[in-house]
Amino acid sequence: MKAFGVNESEVSTRKGESDPEVTYPRVPGIEAVGVVDEADAASGLRSGQQVATMMGGMGRTFDGSYAQYVTVPAAQVVPLRDHPAVGRGRCRRCSRPPMDR
Repeated sequence: MKAFGVNESEVSTRKGESDPEVTYPRVPGIEAVGVVDEADAASGLRSGQQVATMMGGMGRTFDGSYAQYVTVPAAQVVPLRDHPAVGRGRCRRCSRPPMDR
């Protein structure tokens, strides 16, 4: 995990005020950018690849992006073009990450 957003969803989860779909204990975080550490060969993802992921139960039904590492379904991962700001874990003046799709 290199970066994540803080949304009302995470604030509610931390307060214990989320809707019933959130199960506890839970690591919050519903969106993130980072670098693939490991991936199944069939996923089409490769180690070291820069990616983004969001929603799909992350931080609600399984641990989310506040963790150092997170496991998400491959279908929920969006590959990004290599961008040096992702590797540093920050992006200055980026309205959104450059995407391949």
